[in-house]
Amino acid sequence: TEEILENSLKLYPNPVINILTIESNSVAISKVEIYSILGKKINEINSNFSFITTDNLSSGIYFIRIYSENGFTIRKILKR
Repeated sequence: TEEILENSLKLYPNPVINILTIESNSVAISKVEIYSILGKKINEINSNFSFITTDNLSSGIYFIRIYSENGFTIRKILKR
C-alpha cells in the first residue's frame, strides 16, 4: 500500500545541495519524478534512483514523486 511505501523511504539531505539520496528498505522504486512548486514536471528518472543529481535545479521548493509497484508517494524537498 501507499503507507508501506511512505514508511520505507528515506530522502536526504533535505535541504539538498548537489546530490539527493533516496533509500528504500523494502520497496523497489520504479520511477522518480521531480516537479516544481507550480506542478511542472522538471525531470523523470527511470534508473539509478539512489543518487539523484540536483545541480540543474534552481534554489527553491520541489516535489519528488516516487513510484513503486504499490503506488506512489510525494515528498517535498528544498534545493539550496
